[in-house]
Amino acid sequence: MTKEEFVRRLRVELEGHPRGDEIVAEYADYMEQKHRDLLLVGNNEFEAEALVISQLEDPKTIARHYSSGLNSTKEFSKVLLINYLLFVIGLLLTSIYTLYQTTVVSQLWFYLVGQKWFILVGYCLLWACIGFSIGKKFGFKGRELHKRIFRFSLIPNYLLMLLVLYLEPIQHWFNPLLTPEFVIMCVIVTLLFYPISKISFKMGILKGI
Repeated sequence: MTKEEFVRRLRVELEGHPRGDEIVAEYADYMEQKHRDLLLVGNNEFEAEALVISQLEDPKTIARHYSSGLNSTKEFSKVLLINYLLFVIGLLLTSIYTLYQTTVVSQLWFYLVGQKWFILVGYCLLWACIGFSIGKKFGFKGRELHKRIFRFSLIPNYLLMLLVLYLEPIQHWFNPLLTPEFVIMCVIVTLLFYPISKISFKMGILKGI
């Protein structure tokens, strides 16, 4: 394979990637520089070109690496959006119930209060599924992505937990939910989110092998 063929194949493999042209240009520049260096140390044109190509992964593998990084960014954004959306919906519903207490909102609020244990378990399962999905999709390379998602996603959860525990006005907002048993369980489960998700992440890795 010549340098030109390599660049052409890489461009095809990276078609649709937002940084495709930039990545191809970087590899083309690298190959030209490496080719000149090899010529200077006594290799002929053919040998230098063959050595340059042999030191690089094939275009399909290179494109896969860059696509993996792109996919991890999309995954990060998607999970963050889902978690923040759930958080905002919960806050909006609580605020509307506290400030207006319309019939429809009150009925919905008390229905959700009655389902609080199911919601808590469901949120735990959501984090288990997130960990499993990342592990299966990205394997060991997804470890940093998993940590990053967890850190950014659960910041509002931890902040809300602290506010509910220590600020009386916030406690008043969530009063129907705040039975001692539920508060204790929420604290425990919030602290267990990461271990649960990490175990699921490892299970996902095994499933993806």
